[in-house]
Amino acid sequence: METNAELVKLKPIIRGLVMSHPNHCMSLAELERDFRNTEGYEIPHERLGFSSVYHLLCYIKDTVMVCSDNGRTIVKYVSTSAVAHVERLLRSTPKPRKGRHMHNNLLEKQILLQKKLMVQKKILLLMKVLLQKKSLLQKKSQLQKKSQLQKKSLMQKKALLQKKSLLPQKNLHLNIRKNLANMLMAASHRPNRTPTFGTG
Repeated sequence: METNAELVKLKPIIRGLVMSHPNHCMSLAELERDFRNTEGYEIPHERLGFSSVYHLLCYIKDTVMVCSDNGRTIVKYVSTSAVAHVERLLRSTPKPRKGRHMHNNLLEKQILLQKKLMVQKKILLLMKVLLQKKSLLQKKSQLQKKSQLQKKSLMQKKALLQKKSLLPQKNLHLNIRKNLANMLMAASHRPNRTPTFGTG
């Protein structure tokens, strides 16, 4: 299930939504709502083989943590070295000031919501870029390994061809030595003929 491409793409989106929340954590209902608002569809837990969004979140322990607070299900993101610069960006982003009548002012609520959505989209974009870079690095590593294997295979073939090319020469030398040895043996077994002189 971990190798499911859709689940791999879903993880940075969920982490980004939780990270961009003012409290850096959110309720399960808020996560489902923000995901629907930013992505335009529900969290596809059933398509990924989970009976609920809760069970899906419990499964991706490398992305978020799920806990309970006064009966509410709270989702917190898991910090990693890959998202450290995003965390620094969030810490440097000034939080909106809470006015006395902010909750009664519809315009201010809309502005805050727009700002929140902008931050979420920016974080999601950064997460997607990180995912693409990771994928490119993996492909590059695979290509390098493949190239090394091909180079090793070519070297082995070259060495084999060199051995094959030397084999006829070696056989020729052996044949020459064998023929020479045969000639020497034949000469050693040949009877010596002594010249005879006639008497006059």
